[in-house]
Amino acid sequence: MEELTLAGDPVFLSWLASRLEEEGIPYLIFDSHTDAAFAGALTALATRVMVDADDLPRAKAVLAEGEGITS
Repeated sequence: MEELTLAGDPVFLSWLASRLEEEGIPYLIFDSHTDAAFAGALTALATRVMVDADDLPRAKAVLAEGEGITS
């Protein structure tokens, strides 16, 4: 598995997951569960989106579509 991106915006992560599914690119979300002590700052914590190395070029193309969404 390769890291596609590290993001903390739940809206962007939702969009990215949806687009990866549309393209048939399997992915895993790492770091989505944290200690309850961080409950007030969940959006500040980064979440890794991982894809298979073979799918990385296609996944990067999808990610490029989303540039500017979080701005």
